Formats: sequence, structure tokens, C-alpha cells
Amino acid sequence: KVIERKNGVVSKLTGGVSGLLKRHKVEVIMGEAVINTEHEILVGDKSYDVDNIVIACGSYSVRIPIENDNSVKVYDSEGMLNIDKLPEDLVIIGGGVIGVELAGIMNEFGVHVTIVEMLDSILAMADDDVIQVVDKELRNHGIDIITGVGASKLAGGNVVLSDGREIKADAVLMSVGRKPVKVASNINILVSERGFVEIDNKLRTSVDNIYAIGDVTGKVMLAHTASRQGIVVAEDLYGEGATVDYSRIPSCVFTIPEVAWIGLNEKQAEELGIPYKSSKMPFAGVGKALAMNDTTGFVKVITDERFDEIIGVHIVGLNASDIVAQGAIAIDLEATSEEIANITFAHPTLSEGFMEACEGISGKMIHG
Repeated sequence: KVIERKNGVVSKLTGGVSGLLKRHKVEVIMGEAVINTEHEILVGDKSYDVDNIVIACGSYSVRIPIENDNSVKVYDSEGMLNIDKLPEDLVIIGGGVIGVELAGIMNEFGVHVTIVEMLDSILAMADDDVIQVVDKELRNHGIDIITGVGASKLAGGNVVLSDGREIKADAVLMSVGRKPVKVASNINILVSERGFVEIDNKLRTSVDNIYAIGDVTGKVMLAHTASRQGIVVAEDLYGEGATVDYSRIPSCVFTIPEVAWIGLNEKQAEELGIPYKSSKMPFAGVGKALAMNDTTGFVKVITDERFDEIIGVHIVGLNASDIVAQGAIAIDLEATSEEIANITFAHPTLSEGFMEACEGISGKMIHG
């Protein structure tokens, strides 16, 4: 029933996009496209003359080469979202965003989940304080987390780790990153060593009239990044001159608990030599979180100490993905923590956590 509902939602969303294309008189041609020249696209035995080209062919899940005696079913993220029978024991190889998201989903269905991550922590790209909360909460929900080791082979219904330990598994989810789909082209379009299409700040490739957007560019690989890139391309074609600032794109992780951030974390600020201050407002002091009976987590604000400018916002807990939009607005408008602290936020709301974290930068936090 869950898969059926998921498919229904996806169908509505994709159908809505199809409707938009039709309404705006966009011609859709199904088939494998090959860039033949700067101004010619081949699809099957048909040729199309074009003024401009946008490459948007996306990415796919990486599968690490690992010995497998076929005793364990191996999935990528797309396959895991279409399973018709729940495994008893699932091992997730890779503790990044997709790994911890699917760990939370499978755990809610009663599957015993083990995350195996080669790095020293899960969600290595997140703020250290955020990682601590997520690691603790996932463990509290019964998810096993093993870090600092890799998987060497699948044998006898087990995942054999690089240190020799064996973890029982009916199924394995490979969640170790994504690779760009190779562009079918008869002309030379510059790509990086990892295969991502090289672009400038207007999304132009090495060929002037060819653009690229989305995962194939290897930038912040999120749907809203691709959407923003697409808008910038459309505006550039009409001479409006917009660009994309990738440092101001929010990230969200829909796991247990929800996580979101934008801008720099403390470690990154240190590496860049930026003198900074930070302030955390725990949800335990936010009335709405108490009323909702979930006070896990906090809102954390990081500022450039020289100017009080907000340079990072990190949230772990209820509705983190909604609250981070306020951080995005603040960072984009180069707001100071004082300016946010002087705004009256509605009560009771979870967003008050952002206001109070900003108050905390100058030592004026009331409920923290």
C-alpha cells in the first residue's frame, strides 16, 4: 500500500510537469538523444536543428565492485523504493544522505538496519554537533552504526567487513554516491576527471551554445539545485544575466530526526580562517516542540565575528527542512544575527528556535 501510494504521488508530480510542458507548447520527443554538432541533435533516425542545447541527463547510483555469492540481494536507492517484500536484516553500505534516509524508513517498517560507513562518522558533510544528535537518535531507534570500516564481500547471507566481522543480511543497499550519466555527443564537451560536465557560472559548457544543469554538473546534487540552474539558463538565453551561488543552497536530510543546513559549519569556518561565533537553541526550550512532544535537537547559528553576518545555519529536529528556509533568506540577504533577533517571531512556533539562536550570539537568548 505504501509503494502504491508513493507511485501515485510520483505519477501526480510527473503528470503535473507534463501538463506544464503541454500548456507552454513545449514539444517532447521520447528517445535517446545524441549531440551531433553544436546545432544538431539526433534522435533515432531523425535530425533536429537547434540554436541552443541544455544537457540535463542526470546521474545514477554507484555500485562498488564487491564479491557476492548471490546469497544477499543487492539494491540501489531506486530499487529499494520499489521492493514488494521487506527484508528482515538490511545492511546499508554508505552512511551519507541517502543511506541514513533509507535507514530511517526501513527502521520504521520494523526492519533491522545496520549502516556500514568507511569514514569516521555518518553524514560526514554535516556539522559535528548535528552528527552527534543523528547518530544517537538512529541508535536509539535500534539502528546499528559501524564506522571506520568497509565491506569486503557478501557471502553466506552475511556482509563480511574489512576487519573480518560478519553482519547478517537478507538485503544490501549500496549507497556510496552517484555518477553522472555520460553525455552522448559526437563533439568534444569538456568533462572533469570524474565525468561531470564542466560549466561556468552561467551554466555554459566548453561549447558556447551548450549548457548543462543538474546532477550531470556535479555541483550540489539536489533537485532544487537543478531547478535553480534551469531558471538561470532560461534567463541567460534572454540576456538577464543571473548566476548560481552554490554556497547558498540549503541541504535537507529526511531521517530520524530531520536535518537541514545552509552555509558553513564550524569546521569549514576554521579551515577558511574566518573568526566566528556560534549559538545553539535547543528545541527543549521551544514551546511548540514541547507541545508536539518532540524536543530532540536544536537550531544552531554561526556568524562571522567581525561583522555579525550569519554564515551558517544548522538544524536537527522537527521541521528542520522548513526552518532552514529562514536561514537561506538571512544568508542571501547578508543579515546579521542582531537583525534576525530584532524580528518578532510568532509564538508558539518552531521557528522561534532560529530567532533565539540568533539572540544567543550576543548573549541575549531568553529560553536557551
